[in-house]
Amino acid sequence: MKSLVLLMAVVLALGAKTCQKYEKSDKLDVNVCVKNDSKTVFVRPCTDSKYCDFEKLDNNIGSCKDPPKRQISEYCTTSKDCFSGTCKDGKFCKGKDENADCDTDKNDCDVGLYCAKHDNITYKCEKAKEAGKDCMSDAECRVPNFCVNKKCAPPLSADVNQVVYDRRACKTYFMELKDTGNVCANSCKYGKTDNKVTTPPICLSLIHICRCRRSTLCRSRWSPYH
Repeated sequence: MKSLVLLMAVVLALGAKTCQKYEKSDKLDVNVCVKNDSKTVFVRPCTDSKYCDFEKLDNNIGSCKDPPKRQISEYCTTSKDCFSGTCKDGKFCKGKDENADCDTDKNDCDVGLYCAKHDNITYKCEKAKEAGKDCMSDAECRVPNFCVNKKCAPPLSADVNQVVYDRRACKTYFMELKDTGNVCANSCKYGKTDNKVTTPPICLSLIHICRCRRSTLCRSRWSPYH
């Protein structure tokens, strides 16, 4: 069954214009799950919990890869599943505790905390800021708040032309890039870079704000909630 699902996924991903022969093969290298030789596409299931990256073929070969690490508050069974390296009680990925050393690039503090600069060398996890507090980024504000004009503010509260870092902060839910940075806009817009039109953003009129999925744990602002 696993091989059949993989085969169907590969067929859809490759989108061949002419019919090719698809064949399960046990002769492929252990880390290879797809090999396309133009006449026949050979496939084999991955092992050891790896997945087949058939969407990115390198010289017509798809490789078995480790699944991406799960973010803080996402479901896990072992600590190896987590980007933070800690799976709490075999249920969800946990970040670093308050006052622990942290890395701003990794955003590795637990839910409700952010990585704050203490001096020119050290950074520590601190409680995220409530609405009305000063901020320089969304990460400093307690979920579901965003940083609007350098103040933490509720989602869908920013007016047109106010500086934001995420369109979900805007009343209109639209954002555009100006000289002053990202600002809320009246409508969905996209600009040009090096005389090439950039891909338009996905423009939606509604938003579903992330809430606590259980009483003791809130999901990260960056969890998918559309």
